[in-house]
Amino acid sequence: MDESVATTGRWRLGHRPALDGVRGLAILLVLYDHVRLPGLGAAGPAGVTVFFCLSGFLITALLLQEHAAHTAIDLVAFYRRRVLRLLPALVAFLVVMTAVALALGFPTGKSLLDTVPVLLYLGNWVQAFGGRLGTVGITWSLAVEEQFYLVWPVVVLALARFGRTPLLVVAALGSVYAVTAKIVLWDGGAGLDRVYFGSDTQALGLLVGCALALVLHHGRRLPRVPGRLLGVLLAGLLGCAALPGELGRWVVSTVLVPLVTAGIIYAVATDSAPRWLSSPALVLVGRRSYGMYLWHTLPVLVVLPGLREAVPAPVAVVLALAATWGLTLLSWRFVEQPFLRLKDRRADRAPAEHRSRVPAA
Repeated sequence: MDESVATTGRWRLGHRPALDGVRGLAILLVLYDHVRLPGLGAAGPAGVTVFFCLSGFLITALLLQEHAAHTAIDLVAFYRRRVLRLLPALVAFLVVMTAVALALGFPTGKSLLDTVPVLLYLGNWVQAFGGRLGTVGITWSLAVEEQFYLVWPVVVLALARFGRTPLLVVAALGSVYAVTAKIVLWDGGAGLDRVYFGSDTQALGLLVGCALALVLHHGRRLPRVPGRLLGVLLAGLLGCAALPGELGRWVVSTVLVPLVTAGIIYAVATDSAPRWLSSPALVLVGRRSYGMYLWHTLPVLVVLPGLREAVPAPVAVVLALAATWGLTLLSWRFVEQPFLRLKDRRADRAPAEHRSRVPAA
């Protein structure tokens, strides 16, 4: 198909493995940063921001499709699906990491206390104001996403009946606020923690993803992305991940990455993405990225620094990544998958007229 040919008909999300490929790129950027490889000093913030943008896009697209089909959104079903998808693995992770913290000699009270804001999905704010969550600090980004999941579906339900314009205005105003807050806080000396961990300063990625879903949902003739432009976008993502210094890592990267990521997601949504984004290996990594994000904490963030002193650094990195994948598969098999089957069974038992209201997210 010629790249200038536009897609026809009302756009729908459908099954797009390349979106899992984008998620795979995000977790690989995070891992690259956390194993302390040279060259991409902002890879971690870039990867997390890709996750945010993708989450905003997917959730908004699914909510809009449900509303278009039924002029309603089943919020109870939405939140139930989120709980069954995310909470079991998080609880298992907290149990293991609390045991590890106690074994390493952390104070018992502190180790147990760290789990409370994590379970309440408030850990990012604890860290934004200078607190530390020990071995479970990685969960800050999950808190940002869950706070978004709590608020955004209600906004969509309230405004979707009026068309996309009010929702686009909310997303645009929220994006402007997020960028402004990030810059003002940085210039005002609020500190890296407040600039990076705050839900308000991290909202840009989520809201850009939301805005893209709004545009696509109402699109009928969507131009495809030329291959060269997509190459520029992918190079731009790596360029953002390579930004030097604190300003580049914590501020500039997290402002530019949502825009680049939106372009990449648009290419996938209009069937313009390269085939390698749908490669089985990258798609598998993307589909297991939630478990990888959680469980890489133990081998990579806790064990790897000491392991580097015992064996050559490349061997230590390979062992840590292999252990991460092993823990991810165990989590998938024995924790995540059983609850996903429960989610699917509940959807199957729903009345026929409501089944299509349960998106597979």
